[in-house]
Amino acid sequence: MTQVDVLLIEDNPNDAQLAIEFLKEAHLPFRVIVASDGEKAMSFLDNLKGVPEEKRPSLVLLDIKLPKKDGFEVLSDMRNNQDLAGIPVIMLTGSNQESDKKRAMNLGADLYCLKPKDAKEWDALTDSIGQFWIRRTMNRDKPSDIPKPP
Repeated sequence: MTQVDVLLIEDNPNDAQLAIEFLKEAHLPFRVIVASDGEKAMSFLDNLKGVPEEKRPSLVLLDIKLPKKDGFEVLSDMRNNQDLAGIPVIMLTGSNQESDKKRAMNLGADLYCLKPKDAKEWDALTDSIGQFWIRRTMNRDKPSDIPKPP
């Protein structure tokens, strides 16, 4: 299984550290890159223009409430950028507001998850992220998804 680069966009250092620890414990080939605010995340992503797809993050975990540029702005910028639009984004947030969930999904988030409150919830979340990633990878690699030659 090849390594999966995950960009975690999270301003709370404790939440970022927990996410990293539980992703490692999931025994999936995740390498986590952390951006502590929306501007840093977009600067990192903008520097990937022209970089081959396999060298870009394969997954983004994105908080909503971020300094400088919030998660909705980051998500919108990603979805409006041809080089970044195909990167899956999982909103990982403390907001349980239905309006935030609808907005995120309307902007193109792939999943919307509440931040876990304890180890059991973290385990469930990392399992879900792993399942999401495995399903996405398997569906992408199906022969029916491969364009047929003319």
